[in-house]
Amino acid sequence: MAKLQSSEIVGVANRPATICSNTMCIWFDTTNLKTVISYCGYSGAGTWSAGGALITGRGYIKGAGTQNEAFVAGGYTNGQLSCTEEYNGTSWAAGGALITARLGLTGAGTQNETFVTAGYTNSSASVSCTEEYNGTSWSVGTALITPRYTFAGAGSQGAGLVAGGVTNVILSCTEEYLKSSYTIVDCIL
Repeated sequence: MAKLQSSEIVGVANRPATICSNTMCIWFDTTNLKTVISYCGYSGAGTWSAGGALITGRGYIKGAGTQNEAFVAGGYTNGQLSCTEEYNGTSWAAGGALITARLGLTGAGTQNETFVTAGYTNSSASVSCTEEYNGTSWSVGTALITPRYTFAGAGSQGAGLVAGGVTNVILSCTEEYLKSSYTIVDCIL
């Protein structure tokens, strides 16, 4: 069992009587009435190291995969982008271009079997188009039910999930993707 060492008690708004060590903080959240523990730098934690730089620097992109087999798609640099890049654990290489250039898209999967959906384009605040990637090229998938951008995605091309996002309001919608269709799990507009 680990022992709390080098601790101090500090007071912060909504965090009275916070106890901190060099690896974690414990406090009572007086708004939500619960104890909160946050960890940072615990023994055995991983470290970051520099990898290869993207070919095209950009923001608002979608990325997924593993450290040695990842991809990024879409994004923004002086306009919405359609480029895809694939990472092999050392460097990035150009992949197939998205059919619809956009930013703020999401999706999930692996470098050779993924999907991306929705996002923001120059001509529309948010779109619902979905594309599937086979490691070489993108093809048209089933459209998302609720168009949106800047949201979360998880899972795989055959069993994906998307949640949250923005249109003219912030959404709580969750939809499941089963490759050939979307199903709304929950949506409060």
